[in-house]
Formats: sequence, C-alpha cells, structure tokens
Amino acid sequence: MTIRRLKSLITIRETGSFSQAAEKVHISQSAMSQQMSQLENDLGLQLFDRSGRAPVLSKLAVDLLPAIRDAVDAYDKFINLATSEKNIRGALSLGSVPSELTALVPKALTELKDKLPGLKLRVVPALSAELCESVYKGKIDAAVMSRPSELQKGLSWFTIGFEPLALAIRESDKRSNVQQILTETQYLKLPSGAWINKPIREIFTQLEVKPTTSMELDSLASVASMVSHGLGVAILPIPIAANEISEKLKFIPIDRSKFKREIGILYKKNSKKYSLIEIFAKSFNTVVTT
Repeated sequence: MTIRRLKSLITIRETGSFSQAAEKVHISQSAMSQQMSQLENDLGLQLFDRSGRAPVLSKLAVDLLPAIRDAVDAYDKFINLATSEKNIRGALSLGSVPSELTALVPKALTELKDKLPGLKLRVVPALSAELCESVYKGKIDAAVMSRPSELQKGLSWFTIGFEPLALAIRESDKRSNVQQILTETQYLKLPSGAWINKPIREIFTQLEVKPTTSMELDSLASVASMVSHGLGVAILPIPIAANEISEKLKFIPIDRSKFKREIGILYKKNSKKYSLIEIFAKSFNTVVTT
C-alpha cells in the first residue's frame, strides 16, 4: 500500500493542495491526510511543514520526489508488463449491490476480462450492509456498493462516482410535480435495512409528504423494474451507467447537491489481492467516462 501513498504524495505536489489531490484520486481530504501521516510513519521522515495554515511539502520531500517518481514509474511498468502479457491467473471474489449488476459492473468486468483473460471471477449480489460485513470478514475480496457512513478499521474505499437521487416514474407519465406524485401514487419501498432509506426519509420530511406504500421489494433493481411497469413510483439513484430498465423511466430531480449516493469499491487495506483490486478499480474509468 506504500506505493499508493507515494502516488498520493506526487499528486499533492502536482495539484498544490491536499483537497485538490483528494478530489483527483477520488478520496476524501481526511483520507488523504491520513495517508500522508501513515507514509511519514512508514518512512520515519517529516514530509510536510505544518507550521502554516495548510501543510506544504518539506524541503526533504521535494528533494526525494525524483526518486519517488522513479519508484512509482518502476512499479507501474511492472504492473503494465504483467497485465499486458496476460499472465495473471489469480482469482477475485467480488460483491455488488444488485442495482449496479445491470450495467456498471458488467461493463467494468468486461474491461477487466479483456485485460486479464486468465482471471477467475466470483460475483456475489447483496445489499450494501451485507457486503460491508462480508468484506470485513474476508468472505469476499471487494464490493461495489454504497459508501458506508463510517469505514470500519482496516477497510479502504475507492470512489467510482455519485448518483443523484430523483423521483422515478414511468417514462410515459406526463406528471412533473414531485409532491403531487408522491401524495397521489402508490410508493414502492425497500427493506428497512437498506442504507438508502435514510436520505429518502429526509426527502419526505423536506417535501412534507407521507406516501402510501403497498409493496416492498428486495432491491433497487426490483423497484426500478416495477416502476417501469407502472406499478408505482419511488425515489431512486440515477445510475452512473444507464441500463435497459433506467431507460424506461423518467427521473424528476429533487436536490442533486444534497441527496446523492456515492458508489465505490470497498476492500481491505492490507488485502493480498490489492493489485487485482486496483486493476478492477481502473476498469471503471472507461465505463464512467463513456
């Protein structure tokens, strides 16, 4: 994991601040700060001058940067050589929330299999809470899921992207008033343990509505399918990668800046499969940008 921290140090140098570096590598500013503290502890060196309002690279860190870049370049060349030769024959056990198995994860896995045809994959669908527990206990290597409110000790996170919450209705439905729709239409709900229920309750409070529910389903994918058939409405995340069902829905925005779901990859910091997980994470770059 030290290579990742060295890469983060280089990114801080390139962007000029912890916050911009964190945004570039898709982690929080606090996580970036923690990475740098861990790197200083690993090396036994003071890499930052923290006497000012914001930490800046120390003279020692600046002097070491050429050697650090060489070390990172050598690591990347090794990874590229290993993967381009298609000689990885390992196995990766992945979990995913069902809603991302309709498009996002399959597209990323296609990229992964093209790069590593010898890789054996096992994919386990489950809700985020169960996936979090499975990663923590080592039952699976990594999981594509909603970000936990807090990361358990020993776990790490890679952000894939954000999905704003919106009111999903059937594509042919001509209505546009969110409060009216939620008041007069049957609402399709998720199990009580679903993490997304918390922001949904906040939306109901903000809109001062109490929707009538007549059906509970086990996943966002199931809810979306029912909505597409006109069996009700629901607050759903607008998927990063559109799928056949989402294309049959109409999404009415609520508050994009406030209500959104962060999708990413949860894994163990010291996982022996880190190199494979890193390659898997990079597979999403093409998927999200296309």
